[in-house]
Amino acid sequence: MRSEVFRTKDNMKNYKEEMSFRGILLTPKLCGLLFIVCCSLLTGCTNIERVDTIQVKALVENSEIRRVTPADMNATVNRLGKQLTDSLNTAFMTQKDLSCDLANNALVSSLMKENHYKIRLLGAKDTTSTALYSKELDILFAYAYNARQGLVTESNIQKMGDSLLIYSAPANAKIAERCFNDSKTKLAVWSLVFPVGEVIKRIE
Repeated sequence: MRSEVFRTKDNMKNYKEEMSFRGILLTPKLCGLLFIVCCSLLTGCTNIERVDTIQVKALVENSEIRRVTPADMNATVNRLGKQLTDSLNTAFMTQKDLSCDLANNALVSSLMKENHYKIRLLGAKDTTSTALYSKELDILFAYAYNARQGLVTESNIQKMGDSLLIYSAPANAKIAERCFNDSKTKLAVWSLVFPVGEVIKRIE
């Protein structure tokens, strides 16, 4: 610490004490300013912490935080897929006026609009389609092989990247005859394409 003497313009002696810290001169006025700044910073930190606490509390109170596992996703897709394909099989068997062209099928259109996922009815002719996802084609080829060999075909779930889940299941044999005129292999496959976000909403 050190003190020096300064003179004003009026040649009146005015002693002003200054302090030196690490080579920086700190006048009383400057010290007061720094004190105010430090208090502001401390207050600001306190406010930020309070806001964050309130936000976290609101999230906890208004939403359920849970870990979604692949098993949860598959179970949900399997449940939704089975419910939907069972309903479609029943509808096509009992309502003879339902169009096999799903683009012109009022029931299928309403289901897709309501649930936000794609519904396709595939047959042997679709093995050359370029409009299907690669996983859909893979499963369709497998189903076609099983149909030719007279093997039983079960439902299947495939993942397409991080955004889609595809549920495939054999349609009723009568639907294959009616919609694809296929009385030999009786190949008809329901393919349901679920966005992952829609699946998560429906996890029980």
